[in-house]
Amino acid sequence: MRGFTLLELLITLTLVLVLMAVAIPSFSHQLEVLSVRSETARLLSAVMLARQSAMGRSQDAVLCPLDQDSNQGFVCGGDYSRGFGVFLESESGLTPLKLYPGNRRRLLIMNRQGSERIGTAFRWNTRGLGSRNGTLSVCGPSGNVNRAVVLNRVGRPRVTDQWGTCPK
Repeated sequence: MRGFTLLELLITLTLVLVLMAVAIPSFSHQLEVLSVRSETARLLSAVMLARQSAMGRSQDAVLCPLDQDSNQGFVCGGDYSRGFGVFLESESGLTPLKLYPGNRRRLLIMNRQGSERIGTAFRWNTRGLGSRNGTLSVCGPSGNVNRAVVLNRVGRPRVTDQWGTCPK
């Protein structure tokens, strides 16, 4: 009968384990990079939706973090890591346009210095102009991966890598 010897199986198993030990840290880093890119794309999508809605519907639009209110559902408050939404603003209040649930990947959305989570709202008027400058910096769990959506008063966002610091 033909087969593998115990020594051949142990050598093969050792090689597989060494290759896995080398590959797993790189793979987990790649997963973190992809998670941060995905969350940044969601933020950019929300910013573009708010700006386009303000110009297209002739109503001010607001991007803000979501907080759950037992009486009203979701309202502006909290921080962007727990979710965010785009709302149209009128005399009667805010009308939700699209809600983005919080991420489940332990990603943080911080200010550029990495010192605090962002909880402020951003507004766009009917000409597409923003209410303020700001940076929504998405930080991975390790603190080594950072990608940011940078907003300016002109209203046009841009995405940049390693723009600021993240807590470790």
